[in-house]
Amino acid sequence: MAISSDTILLVIQRPNVREHLTRLFRRAGYRIAFLSPVELTRRAATPELVILETADDVAWLCQTVYEVYRHNSEPGIIALLSEAAIEANPRIGAWMIDGHAAVIAVTPLEYPGLDQGLLILAERLVRRRQRDDGSG
Repeated sequence: MAISSDTILLVIQRPNVREHLTRLFRRAGYRIAFLSPVELTRRAATPELVILETADDVAWLCQTVYEVYRHNSEPGIIALLSEAAIEANPRIGAWMIDGHAAVIAVTPLEYPGLDQGLLILAERLVRRRQRDDGSG
């Protein structure tokens, strides 16, 4: 499968979260690609929306995001963590790299509006990227 700006990259460690998000985005008509955090960091530019979930390993999440930034000036990353991990690391939501927000959003997995919020963010980012590259 060709990966393009309307593909969503799922970099998800928890199998139940991966399965749920796969169903959610496929029902909404998005193309899905699966990568490990290592595969994600070894790629060159990443025009796709990345949904990143590291099983609440915040250090791994931070390292992965920093590595992605080495190849991208504005990667589109949404981080998923448990409420407990966010509470234990409150600065994660205001994290900056080179004067830019490190991630589009840090969203608790337990958030009742998670599915709707992810679909809204995906639509906005894909539409913006398609407009920017002239394909939309």
